[in-house]
Amino acid sequence: MIAFHRPTASAPAGMAGFSEPRRVLLVEDQDLLRWMAGEILADEGYAVTEAADAATAVELLSQHSFDLLVTDLDLGPGPDGYELARAARLVQPDLAIVYASGRARLQADSCAPGSRFVAKPYAPAELLGAAATTLDNRSAPSAARFG
Repeated sequence: MIAFHRPTASAPAGMAGFSEPRRVLLVEDQDLLRWMAGEILADEGYAVTEAADAATAVELLSQHSFDLLVTDLDLGPGPDGYELARAARLVQPDLAIVYASGRARLQADSCAPGSRFVAKPYAPAELLGAAATTLDNRSAPSAARFG
């Protein structure tokens, strides 16, 4: 089990209205990619907790509240990102979800409603845009999200 909490950088102008930073659970089995994505999110003012596998992520979800789950689809042995997202939504039904993968094809019917996808390798702006859009949609009234 590997879990790491990354402190936030100072909040940038775009997040100045929040009283506390948005909490992100970042799940990626590749250390370098997890570190890079964590840096991107933390530099934008998110409070990032990192996990290297789905089992650790589920444990963290049962103990802490998060605003956003960013998960790789291929997490090595054990549950994949789709299974993790389903389990996460059972614990935290309003959790915003961003999937990431280098796969050529996404299984859209396996994705959580309202989620987003970023293809690896992604630019920082792509990850940040998907995170912001997913969080904004989560905050929207239900009719606007699913209508």
